[in-house]
Amino acid sequence: MPLQAQAWHEETLRASLREPLPGWHVELLPEIDSTSSELMRRGHQSDYRSTVLLAEHQSAGRGRSGQAWLSEPRQSLTVSMARTLAPSSWMGLSLACGVGVVQALSAYLPADCATDGLSDPHITPRLGLKWPNDLWAWDASGPAKVGGLLIETQSLRAPHVQACREASTPARFCVVGLGLNLRTPQSPAWGTLSPPPKGLVDLGVTLATRAQAHALLASVVVSLAHTLNQFEAHGFAAFKHEFDRMDCLRGRQVTLSDTRHGQAMGVNEQGELLLGFGNEVHCVQASSVSLRPA
Repeated sequence: MPLQAQAWHEETLRASLREPLPGWHVELLPEIDSTSSELMRRGHQSDYRSTVLLAEHQSAGRGRSGQAWLSEPRQSLTVSMARTLAPSSWMGLSLACGVGVVQALSAYLPADCATDGLSDPHITPRLGLKWPNDLWAWDASGPAKVGGLLIETQSLRAPHVQACREASTPARFCVVGLGLNLRTPQSPAWGTLSPPPKGLVDLGVTLATRAQAHALLASVVVSLAHTLNQFEAHGFAAFKHEFDRMDCLRGRQVTLSDTRHGQAMGVNEQGELLLGFGNEVHCVQASSVSLRPA
């Protein structure tokens, strides 16, 4: 069955996630403005269930800093996951989630799409992470965007706050939104995006049948759930080594949204970008800047 003609199947998803994610609510919607927006609305209504929400199509998908996330029906994966979380620090969560997604996808990528060697990529696209929340494929022609993450949190409402007071840090309701291009979009509207989009199929991922697509989705969701558990227990430090291996920007000249420019020098233990300005190194938090290759 070609990818264009397939749809997700809710009971299949629930069956594939029942054992690895016991207690999680799994739901499929034919269309929604945004899966993350819907889960945030449910949080405001004190619905704090651990939830996987998938949509066939998003009419108003959102990215970081209020940017729109464009998607085409059955050509992309749009899913959000929500649960209460109480890490000692929230810094670096989007980076950790990116690591979890790439680790899951690596089982479906050809060996020559490995993340190693991103500082000197070959012609074959390499999948990696662009700080702070994008998945990029990078080859000799430059970067292409494969997907993106959006992390949002909100305070818990009573009586749930009372139940979490014994935790070392206050728990919050956390929503992790993920958009992945399954096929490279062909609409002219995508031609103005920088970097251009690229689909997983064009990286060598086989998604010819519904079963293959469901297997990939289940792998990504389970990996993200485990990532949230590990991040809550150990913070970003547990993911730093893997992020360094996947870092698309390390060693490259970059420009910040405030027009400063310098060399990306990796990230620190808190997930802050290390940016070189001459003889100085500045620590940049994810909430204050966006990056583009210079």
